[in-house]
Amino acid sequence: MKIFKKEFIQFADSVSDWKEALKLASKPLIENENVKSEFVEKLISETERLGPYYILAKDLALAHISPEESINKNGLSLLFLNNQVNFKNDSSGNVKFLFILAAVDGDSHLDILKDLSLAFGNKEFYEKFYNVKTFEDIIELTKILN
Repeated sequence: MKIFKKEFIQFADSVSDWKEALKLASKPLIENENVKSEFVEKLISETERLGPYYILAKDLALAHISPEESINKNGLSLLFLNNQVNFKNDSSGNVKFLFILAAVDGDSHLDILKDLSLAFGNKEFYEKFYNVKTFEDIIELTKILN
């Protein structure tokens, strides 16, 4: 699957809070020039304003903002956390798998969303995603989808 690229995936034991999670998860997008550094500040600001609208399912979030000038090119990063970080005041805000989506417009990232939907819509894939510890584990796991 095109959505899992080694240089955009990170593993961490824990983070101090949701803001640190967003900053860490966005780092590969900044380093690969998909986004400018102000992208993260806008993502944090939107989360403070609207709440964590991007939590999709138990432990799974796809953080993003509307296309704007801090986004240079489409991209997707992923942060695996051994310990959940809380984005809300209750357990519905717990996240272990934090994707960050950078989209330059409203359409060109739809293939990324389709691949994510196919992957996490597959119950076996989603359940086994909890056992991923390395990039190689991800590659092995995507074989379920082929």
